[in-house]
Amino acid sequence: MLRLSCLSLLLTAVAFAETPKAAAPIPGPEKWEKSIAAFEAADRTMPPAVNGIEFVGSSTMVKWKTLKEDFAGLPVFNRGFGGCQSSDVLFYLDRVVLAYKPKTIVFYAGDNDLGLGKKAEDVIETWKRIMARLTAELPETKIIYLSLRPSIKRLALFDEQKKANAGIKASIEGKDNVQFIDLTSALVDKEGKPNGALLVADKLHLNADGYKVLTGIVKPLLR
Repeated sequence: MLRLSCLSLLLTAVAFAETPKAAAPIPGPEKWEKSIAAFEAADRTMPPAVNGIEFVGSSTMVKWKTLKEDFAGLPVFNRGFGGCQSSDVLFYLDRVVLAYKPKTIVFYAGDNDLGLGKKAEDVIETWKRIMARLTAELPETKIIYLSLRPSIKRLALFDEQKKANAGIKASIEGKDNVQFIDLTSALVDKEGKPNGALLVADKLHLNADGYKVLTGIVKPLLR
């Protein structure tokens, strides 16, 4: 009887050991509520300029600390939040973009979506929904979509990024006031791989030289 009990316990332990762990849930957009509320609180004392140029999206925007210096003389303001996904921008679109009625929007988000396991098709579909709302509710606003950019840390997602970029570029073609800007060619080395000289130590985010490259690409579009 003791042997049967031990065998039963052993089989139960093996069964639990072989059960695959459930994938970690993708965080919902509600996690960014404090960030959005902080923007709104700041706006009550120092709102962005009317007809401003809004930079919105994920950490590529958040970490652009020299934005006002890089675009001196232009009414730029930054509404990047955390490591958001493009789906988070869509969720907060009314509060983080539409409320400002910007003259120009510079958008960067989507690679975090892929980093959390979503596919290129998901990013493309989310962008289409964002673009549909922006063009319908802000028909005179210029929208600049900055393509998903390569990095060493997410090298395994490079091909998926390319698929997302191609689909988004196709969705923009023929649209008035919407422009697709390819960043890939400017951020890879001679071998076509992510240029580590433009990244900080985490091999993901841009360093000062990387932002100089971005500034050189974006500034002529804002003049």
